[in-house]
Amino acid sequence: MRFLILGGWIVLILLFILPLLGSLFRKSPSRKDQLDKGSELARDEVCGVYIPKDRAETLEAKGKLYYFCGKECQTKFLQGNG
Repeated sequence: MRFLILGGWIVLILLFILPLLGSLFRKSPSRKDQLDKGSELARDEVCGVYIPKDRAETLEAKGKLYYFCGKECQTKFLQGNG
């Protein structure tokens, strides 16, 4: 009878408790790791944030293409360089 109880505890530990403890120490993927591997990043000219080019707001000025994280940064850029 003791072996059945001991075996039950061993199974409980192996199946439930060890994976739970392992998940506590597992490193969560960074934001950069979460991006698609094919996504090319561009730097926002105003705030300096890196964003995927396919999701960025763009502006072509003086023959150069600029990338922005949002309309707010794009507007600030235009006000400062307009």
